[in-house]
Amino acid sequence: MNVFRSYLMGGGTSSLPYDVGDRVCSIGGDVAGWGLHCGVRKSDGEKVSVFKYERKGKSSAQNELADNFFKRVKTLRHPHTINYLDGVSSESEICVVTESVVTLEEFIKGMRNSESKEKIEMSIGWGMHCILQALTFVHESAKLVHGFITPESILVTRGGDWKLGGMFIIDHADAIGPGQLLRNNPMLMAAKYRSPERLQSKWGMMSDKNGDAFGTDIWSLGCVLFEAFNGPANDASEFLNVRQLPNQVQKVYKEMLSNTPMGRPSASKIHKSAGVQYLCRGNLFKCLTFLDEYQLKTDAERVPFLQGLTTQIDTFPSGTCCYKILPILRDGFKLVAPGGQPQAGGAKPQLSPITAMILDPFLKIGSKIDDPEEYKRIVVPTTIELFASNDRATRAALLQRLSDFVVHLDEKTLNSRVFSSIASGFSDTTPLLRELTVKSVVVLAPKLNSSNLNEVLLRHIVKLLKDVEPAIRTNTLICLNMIIEHLNEETRKKVILGSFPQAIRDPFVPARIAGLRGIASSLKYLEGDAPALANKVVPSLSMATVDPSPEVRAQAFQCINVAISRLKNMSDEQAVRQKKEEEESKRKELEMRQGKDIVTRRNSEDQQAPANTHSRTPSGGSGYLSAAAGMFSKSWGSGNKAGEEQEVNATPQPDPSAPPQHPAQVPRSGMNIRAQKPANNDGWGDDGGWGDDSTTADLLDMNDGNGWGDDDDLGLDIQPTIRKPSRPAGLSLAQKMPGNDEDFFGSSLSSGGKTAGKSAGLSSGGAAAASRGSSASQRKAEAERKRAEARARMAQRREAKKPVAKKVVSKASNDDWDNW
Repeated sequence: MNVFRSYLMGGGTSSLPYDVGDRVCSIGGDVAGWGLHCGVRKSDGEKVSVFKYERKGKSSAQNELADNFFKRVKTLRHPHTINYLDGVSSESEICVVTESVVTLEEFIKGMRNSESKEKIEMSIGWGMHCILQALTFVHESAKLVHGFITPESILVTRGGDWKLGGMFIIDHADAIGPGQLLRNNPMLMAAKYRSPERLQSKWGMMSDKNGDAFGTDIWSLGCVLFEAFNGPANDASEFLNVRQLPNQVQKVYKEMLSNTPMGRPSASKIHKSAGVQYLCRGNLFKCLTFLDEYQLKTDAERVPFLQGLTTQIDTFPSGTCCYKILPILRDGFKLVAPGGQPQAGGAKPQLSPITAMILDPFLKIGSKIDDPEEYKRIVVPTTIELFASNDRATRAALLQRLSDFVVHLDEKTLNSRVFSSIASGFSDTTPLLRELTVKSVVVLAPKLNSSNLNEVLLRHIVKLLKDVEPAIRTNTLICLNMIIEHLNEETRKKVILGSFPQAIRDPFVPARIAGLRGIASSLKYLEGDAPALANKVVPSLSMATVDPSPEVRAQAFQCINVAISRLKNMSDEQAVRQKKEEEESKRKELEMRQGKDIVTRRNSEDQQAPANTHSRTPSGGSGYLSAAAGMFSKSWGSGNKAGEEQEVNATPQPDPSAPPQHPAQVPRSGMNIRAQKPANNDGWGDDGGWGDDSTTADLLDMNDGNGWGDDDDLGLDIQPTIRKPSRPAGLSLAQKMPGNDEDFFGSSLSSGGKTAGKSAGLSSGGAAAASRGSSASQRKAEAERKRAEARARMAQRREAKKPVAKKVVSKASNDDWDNW
């Protein structure tokens, strides 16, 4: 009904619950036009084969063959005919889904590349058994002539079963011969596989009245048998070389290739012949025939078969084991009633009593599956269900074979579904099951998550360290030593410092030795932890050195020597580290002290720089003024008459006996004023070339508005001095000492007749000449000197303008009021 609905709706492969893959080969060549594709069932990922036929561009004869194939493959059902799973026929294509198969030609080619000659012969014997049964059904039960028996139409499953396919021209035979499909399509089959009467179109010899209509299929099957042993033949003449076949098969082979249909035996007779029975000898044939009726057997019949199966598996072809025997064994785990009979529908399900016996060959065969996905599909689900069983024999068998299938379990499945069932064995009342569970820990540990490994598993192990069975305690210590690398650091340290030292006091000698060996192999995890090694491990080892057992003492001394050696190494390493730390501390302290000295020196220089600057402006200026005032008084006094009245300033006068303080007496270092970032680049500096603004203001604070006073009272021809721009900051000029040619105060004031303007001009000219060959520091000193000279000139004018404090009568004159 589904196929009919798909046909009406025009559905194709998209309506099937299968994914169609790539094309593998053609079936029937260009005459039939079918292609064999690989496929996968969407629900569970099981591999299938898909036969596809495209109607577009095909002739009516080809479409007739395709429709006949689609009809026959659905209606002819037999264990050894191709197994129809699903299909669809539409206006554009026909699709047939079957179990996963390959052609016989490809199967034999693969067998020759991977299997021995004996295994190939066993596979051929089983295949002939399958095809002869299928032909017996087609010929005797269905009364049909197949007409297309070739290595292309015989399909082989992954389990090694030969299936009859290629039902393109299969039809009934009548009184005049075979059906029209066989007559009208002679080119469908290669000539070498066609019987003589078929090549000559003697259809009367193929009728059911005058001859044997099924003899043509027997001829073709004989040709297939020859090629199965020897490979493809080039022509029909090669089939006459019977020596290429086993001696026991040659007789029946000659009968199959008889020239007349009447001389050929039927399929059922060939199946019973000595030649075919020879091919069907051996353990493989016995095993497969028993498994075909496995569900009908009782437990009494299954037990001897299962006992011998495990030892015979290695002699069977791997494909037969994995995809023929294994699925049958998997079904044997299903719920059955005691005695091996199928269980009634309402009864409570339970496992077969011989489940533990099935498990051993089941797991052994499962280990032969190379494809991980196939293993997960066939073996893993059944194994997980068996772990949940309460049957101790089954669980013990699972634990013994755990290493065979745990590698195929992903971590999520193992931790969520399997580990909880395995962990229940730690507290089982049967010592054997507890011991097997402990041994399984070594295989499980690498795949357990942190919670199951460091918490759940360790709790069970700690309990088993106090088990009443000495062997279980010993095996627990051994397993703990083997999985310690997988534990986290905290748990590992607890085991090394707690569980192993505790085992040294165990009354069972092997347990004490296991504890000592555990400590010895775990010392590497205490690297750098000298207190734990010295306070916890060494004292426990010391107790074992006086153990009554010589083996324990020997192991204890060996272990304690290793521990002491590690302590010595750690002590030496600590001494080296301490020395390096001390040297580093001293180096840092020295750098810190030097840094403080540098900071203190820089702060002191920064504080001295402003002080020197101020000493060169107000303080230094007062020195220049005092010196200038003294020299001016001497010059002025020498120019007056003897006995002339002189004015005495209210301010204290310098000591005449003291040498005059010339500007050159200011310390040279005091002129190195630290350069400051100029506010502008006009050539005058921040103070316009006059130094401190406040000092300049004091010097210019005079009675008259111009700041120069009355020059007539001085009796000197003093010209106004033009202020020159000071040199940029940081420039210095060599200081001029009194008595030199450029000494402003010495030359101008001692001459008396020379004007201050001339002196200033000479000084300016000398400074200009010196500045051209001087450095930046010298130009700055020159600017400072000029400012000092200007302050000195203003001081002279201030002294000359001051009122007379009292009248002094000279010796040369009398009291003359005209001389005020």
